[in-house]
Amino acid sequence: MTEWRELSLRPALADDASAAERLVELDDHVPEARWAEANARARAARGLAAFQFLWEEFFIPLARGMLAGVAAAIDAVAPDVVVVDQQAVAGALVARKRGLRW
Repeated sequence: MTEWRELSLRPALADDASAAERLVELDDHVPEARWAEANARARAARGLAAFQFLWEEFFIPLARGMLAGVAAAIDAVAPDVVVVDQQAVAGALVARKRGLRW
């Protein structure tokens, strides 16, 4: 029996490509100086400042980086509902823009 994941991904994949190669194109290199600065700021932040740091330095940039890929995936699959993670908000943004339940 074929799993639903395989069925839903099959049209998006070329015969010679893996899911990771086709669906995730991520440059995860962070310059050492930037990493050190962000790490120091994260360790020093407390309370609401920590919450603000998390959103400004992680969740919002993550959403921006994911937006085009998530939009393309949603457009290709045309789902009735989108299940999203609370920390990867690109799915919710695209679903809302497309008028989809999420």
